[in-house]
Amino acid sequence: MKKNILFFDAFSGIAGDMALGALVDAGVPADYVKETLSSLGLKGYDLSFEKITVKGISGTRFICSVTGKSEPMDYARIRSLISSSGLSGGVKSRTLLIFKIIAEAESGIHGTDLESCHFHEVGAVDSIVDIVGTAAAMFFLKPDEVWCSPLKMGRGFIASMHGKLPLPAPAVLEILKGAPLEPAEEDGEWVTPTGAAIVKACALGFTKFPRMAADKIGYGFGSRENAFSVNALRAVIGFAPEGAEEKNEGGDRDEILIEVNLDDMTPEVVGYLSAKLLAEGALDVWTTPVYMKKNRPAVMLSVIAGFKDLDRFAGMIFRETTTIGLRFNFIGRMKCGYEIEEFESSLGKCRVKKVSFRDSVVTIHPEYEDCVKLSGNSRVPLKDVMDRVRTEYAAKIKNK
Repeated sequence: MKKNILFFDAFSGIAGDMALGALVDAGVPADYVKETLSSLGLKGYDLSFEKITVKGISGTRFICSVTGKSEPMDYARIRSLISSSGLSGGVKSRTLLIFKIIAEAESGIHGTDLESCHFHEVGAVDSIVDIVGTAAAMFFLKPDEVWCSPLKMGRGFIASMHGKLPLPAPAVLEILKGAPLEPAEEDGEWVTPTGAAIVKACALGFTKFPRMAADKIGYGFGSRENAFSVNALRAVIGFAPEGAEEKNEGGDRDEILIEVNLDDMTPEVVGYLSAKLLAEGALDVWTTPVYMKKNRPAVMLSVIAGFKDLDRFAGMIFRETTTIGLRFNFIGRMKCGYEIEEFESSLGKCRVKKVSFRDSVVTIHPEYEDCVKLSGNSRVPLKDVMDRVRTEYAAKIKNK
């Protein structure tokens, strides 16, 4: 099956308006973005997508003109605005994740509480529009994989509510910890906190160019003028050819943990959703009894999924439950290698999973379903069937 790929070629950096402009230039309908933003319930701005040509390259410049007074907001207020909005589940979850990434970086830098962290540069109306609009465009495209080129960092200083800050901005470096960074050809701000958070929330990793067949290409122009290059972000949309098994450089993205507390739903509905999530490809699903405010008994639903499935599973949870918000965290996982072999035991055929770590066998797991069948056919208790298969298989591999 072909994998749809979106590649952000950040040869001149990335910002929120550049990302949205590039995605619209690559084919996302501007009217769809505007309609999605209208469900946010945010007032005091006008939008325009201008088709322009800069240094011989035609592309789109996205402009958000603030018509009212734009005041800084704290993270709690922004999260409430997004969670209570009419945005669809997929757009809402992606937007919340981007803002959470920025809030964690800002609160860590300024030594403040996460909830009360104020967004000066990214809490204004235009930045909220950039993030929600980009999340909407990503939801429209629904790529299987998103990649980004290594990001370039300019030097110098930039004005902020806290005075002059060094470039790259502290929030940018905090967000991009571990990412491959390169020196820019010119001084100035090449990557904004919003741009960095979009990459962090959407991209699987960094590569100079992924293995793909390009189909649509869009350019999103920024407001800065470069002396040596065009100031634009290039979005390349295409697919990995069928049968291509090589991975793109940059490694796998950590998985995502989705959690939600439910205190007003029956166990049957929660059980139904858990089974549905697993059937749809979640890596793991479980529930935990918890007590919420005023000692209300509740259940916490936890879901581990591949990063590319975040929008899909968040949308399912919003549709099937009464919740209006979700929590997201990236998680790392160390995996053992394993292989499954069909083994002819004294009781009959049984699949056995041989799990190893660094080439040393650590555990042997007879497959449960096969052991149940053997137990029924032989009238040997299930636990004895499992012990016998495990012992016989261990003897077999020891004698090899």
